[in-house]
Amino acid sequence: MSVLPRKRLLFYDDADSIGGHEVIALKYLQHLACQEGLEILFLCSETNRLLREKLEGIRKSGGNLAIVPLPFHHRPLPGMIPPLALPSVVRAARTMRALAPDVVVVLQGSIEISSIGLMASRLAGCRTVSYLPLAQSRVDMGASWARLRDAVNGWYYRLPDRFIAISERQAERLRSHGIPWDRISVVPNYLDRGSFERLDRGEARLRLGLDPEAFVFGAIGRLVVKQKGQDVLIRAIARLGETAGAAKFLIVGDGPDLSRLAELASELGISPRIDFLPWQPRPDLVYSALDALVLPSRFEGVPLVMLEGVYYGIPVLASAIGGVEEYLPRDWLFPPGDADALGVRIREALEGKPAKLVPEVRGRFEKVFFRDSAPAEFLDGILA
Repeated sequence: MSVLPRKRLLFYDDADSIGGHEVIALKYLQHLACQEGLEILFLCSETNRLLREKLEGIRKSGGNLAIVPLPFHHRPLPGMIPPLALPSVVRAARTMRALAPDVVVVLQGSIEISSIGLMASRLAGCRTVSYLPLAQSRVDMGASWARLRDAVNGWYYRLPDRFIAISERQAERLRSHGIPWDRISVVPNYLDRGSFERLDRGEARLRLGLDPEAFVFGAIGRLVVKQKGQDVLIRAIARLGETAGAAKFLIVGDGPDLSRLAELASELGISPRIDFLPWQPRPDLVYSALDALVLPSRFEGVPLVMLEGVYYGIPVLASAIGGVEEYLPRDWLFPPGDADALGVRIREALEGKPAKLVPEVRGRFEKVFFRDSAPAEFLDGILA
C-alpha cells in the first residue's frame, strides 16, 4: 500500500442511523486510521449516536482519527429539492475549507443520502469521492416522486470526481448515469472475519429461547418493507401452512414498519411462528442459532447480511436482485416480491437441499469478500 506523506482524508456522513455501508466503511477506517502517513477526519451528524460511539472506539484504540460533529442530519425533502439544503451546504463547506483535506469521501447509501456532503465539497473546492453501494434509479425502486428525484439525482451524479462501487453490476449502473469507467473503482464489500465469533448452536438457541430441535430461519435488516420486503416472508410463511412443520422464523431489526409487520402476521394467523427481535449490536448470537437466512429485499447493492450468512455456513434464500443475483447460486434465489417462490425455497431448505451448496459458495466468498487486501483496495480507490 503506497501512501504519500501526510495525506488528510475527510469522511462525510450525515445520516442519523447506521446502515451496512457504514459498517463496512468503519472496518476500512480501523485500518486506515493506523496507516502511517494518513490523517483521518470524520464529519458526522450529532444525532447519529451509534456512529459516533464506533468512531470514538477507533480513536481510543490508537487510531489517528478526529471526529467533527455536524449540527444537522439527512432529511429526504432537502435531498429532493437541493435549494432547501443550502444553509447546511454552506455550513459544511466552511468546515471543509477550514479542515483543508486532500480528499473528501462521502459515504452514501444512495446518491440522495449525504448529498449535502457532495455539494459542500464542490463548493469548498475539494476533490470528492463518493462511496456508493446502490446506484439504482428511484423509478426502479418504486419510490414516490421517482421521476423528479431521478432528474435531481442526475445532477448529484455529476458532482463527485470519482466513485467507489461495490460490485461490477453497480459499476454498470453508474455507467448508465453517464459516469466514465475511468472514474469508477470497484471494491467488493469486505467482511472482517476477526470481528465475528462462532457460538455453540445449542447455547445460542437457549439464550434466544428457541427450540433446540426446530429448523430456524432468520431475516435480518432494518424494518422498512418498501426495501427489505419482510412482508413477502410473512406471506410466504402463511401460504406454507402446515408444510412448514415446526420451523421457526426470526425477524431481526428495528425500523418504522415493526407494528405493520406484527399486524400482518397476526391477521394471517401465524404470529406464534415468528419472533420479532430488536437490532443486535453483535449478530453472532443470531447467526449461530440459524439454519438458513432469508433476504426478501426488493432492492439491494451487496448486502452485508449476505456475506455474514455465508461466513456462518448457512444458505441464504434471497431475492434475485442487484449484487445478490451476481454472487449467489440460482438455486437459492427467487423473484423479488414472489411469496410463493420464496415458499418453494423454504420447503427446499427444510429438505436440506440449499445447504449442500454452502461449501462451494463459501469458497467463492473467501476469495471475493473475506480478503485481507480490501482496506488497501479502498484506499487506492480514494487516491486514484
